[in-house]
Amino acid sequence: MKIFYFTATGNSLFAAQKIAASTGADLISIPKVIAEQRTYTDDCIGFVYPQYADGLPKMVRSFILTNTFKAEYIFAVDLYSFIRVNALGEIAGIIPLNYGTYLKTPCNFIFAISPAKNPSVVLAKAEEKLAIIIRDISERKSKPVKPRESILVSQDFY
Repeated sequence: MKIFYFTATGNSLFAAQKIAASTGADLISIPKVIAEQRTYTDDCIGFVYPQYADGLPKMVRSFILTNTFKAEYIFAVDLYSFIRVNALGEIAGIIPLNYGTYLKTPCNFIFAISPAKNPSVVLAKAEEKLAIIIRDISERKSKPVKPRESILVSQDFY
């Protein structure tokens, strides 16, 4: 299993590490391989990333568009904090997903939104949900995602 991740503040890295520790997956940082163009093959391939304002981070979209992924099972975990848009649908519009899910994490966009009064509560819930996600991925559960077209209006900002 290979897990490709992009993290800005560490939430996505934390989730990717938890999944990898439980499944024995190889972790691959998207920024470290973004310049490569290749075919990745494995029994299972996953993507873990933070949701940006209107969808996928530009780097994640670019990485998926410029590489080829071959696996029997492909999943994505989208981390969000205060609003959930259909970034999973954006990935599914590029590469079919067998399983896609959202994971709520503490808000780190604090100059625009007040942080949680008790982030440990949000983290505890995230860990509970992450345990379910890990079980689902390990059991290769199906949770298809309806594709949507990319929103490119503000993506140069990211």
